[in-house]
Amino acid sequence: MSSDDAHKAELKERFAEEKFDKSYEELSTKEKRQVAGYMGAEIKKEKAEAEEGAHSPRSPRARRSGSGGSPHGGAHASADELRAHLGERKEEVALEKYHKHYEDLDTHEKRSIRRASS
Repeated sequence: MSSDDAHKAELKERFAEEKFDKSYEELSTKEKRQVAGYMGAEIKKEKAEAEEGAHSPRSPRARRSGSGGSPHGGAHASADELRAHLGERKEEVALEKYHKHYEDLDTHEKRSIRRASS
C-alpha cells in the first residue's frame, strides 16, 4: 500500500468516526458518499497548502488566519466595503449624468446608473 493509499484510508476512517461515530465499513452508501466528499475537500485543501507553501514563506496557520491582505483578514475586500464603494459610485454617476442624487432618480434613470457603475 503506497503512502497515498494509506493516507486516504486514514482519512476515510477519521471522517467516518468524526462525522458518524462508526467505522467506514459500518456506513450506509449515502454516508460513504459524504465521507468521500469530506476526503476530497481535505485532499484538495492539502494540495493547495502544499502548492502555496512552495511559493510562500507563510505558515498554514498564518494563511488561515488571514494575516496580511485587508484589515478584515484575507486578501480581498469585504462585501460591506464593496457595497459601500458601489453606492458611492452610483451617487457619483447620478450627479455627473443627471445632476441629481441617486435617491432622487426615477426607475429608468436608476437602471441606467446601475449598468454604468458596475
